[in-house]
Formats: sequence, C-alpha cells, structure tokens
Amino acid sequence: MKCSCGYIYSDLDNWQRDIDDAYLLVKNRDFNEFFQKELALRNEPNLNENSKKYFELIAKAAVYCGSLRKCPICHRYLLILPDENEMFVLVQEFHGEAPRKSAGCKE
Repeated sequence: MKCSCGYIYSDLDNWQRDIDDAYLLVKNRDFNEFFQKELALRNEPNLNENSKKYFELIAKAAVYCGSLRKCPICHRYLLILPDENEMFVLVQEFHGEAPRKSAGCKE
C-alpha cells in the first residue's frame, strides 16, 4: 500500500511503527464468521507462529478484514474495505484550528 504522499506502508521498517495507527474493520454481517475464524486460531493447540497451519488460519480470518489507517507523514485517513484492493482517502490533511470536543466526549 502506498499513500498519495508517497509513504509506503508495506516497507518493513515502517510496519512496527504503523501498527498502532491502524484499525481493523469487519462488516457487521461478517462479524460472527470472522470471530469464529479468530477463535479457531486462538484455540489451536501448540500452534507455532511460523507454521503453515498458523498462516492458513490467519488467511481464513483475513478475508473478512479491512483497515483504517492514519498516514504518519501527511495524516490522511486511508480506508481499505473488506474484499477490496483499493485504498480510499477519507480525510485530507487537516489545516487550521483543531475542532473542539463535544460536550459528551470524555477525556
């Protein structure tokens, strides 16, 4: 994945830094199926994270996943929908005064 500013998400040097700024998206209608696949992964006894079985179970759950990411360079929010290979820019770089928190937001 590459942001329009040129930042490359798949660069391994960037991966560990970016992981905190990513959010998993699962469609509501697919959540139960996704959750069952995740449980199968977690409940597999003696599963080695480098094994073929581990990657097979990850792949079965991953088909239900998309993500929302914030670019660390330009601060755009980038959306990848489940079952899509295209990336969408949701919010352009913010300029100006920061929005105020609503009265209902907790600090």
